[in-house]
Amino acid sequence: MDPGDIQDAAANLPQGHWLIRLMINAIAVAERGGWVHPSFTAKLEDLYGTVTGLKADVERRKAVLG
Repeated sequence: MDPGDIQDAAANLPQGHWLIRLMINAIAVAERGGWVHPSFTAKLEDLYGTVTGLKADVERRKAVLG
């Protein structure tokens, strides 16, 4: 998943769109499983700073995943 694609989706799709929910779930699962490659960590943090509410959505999803 490319951070630019996520930014574009977040900017152009309505909130709650299935694609955004899918990306939130994918990020949450990857973070929860420790599968985020170290080279992607900085990009992900930049993305969280750019896309309003994304980090909170991912954290909520991670909490649901347990």
